[in-house]
Amino acid sequence: MLDIRKYREQEDLVRQGLAAKQSKVDVDAIVSRDRERRQLLTEVEGLKSRRNTV
Repeated sequence: MLDIRKYREQEDLVRQGLAAKQSKVDVDAIVSRDRERRQLLTEVEGLKSRRNTV
C-alpha cells in the first residue's frame, strides 16, 4: 500500500508503477478524494477556531 503523500507528490510516477504492474487502481479518484478530504479538514479547523473565539 502506498502512502497518500506519494499519490499527491508523484502522481505520474504512481501511475507508471501501477501500469507496469497492470494494476487497475483509479488514481484520479484517490487524488480527488484526498483533495476533498483536505479541504474539509481545513473547513473544520476554521470552524473550530471560530467556535473557540466565541
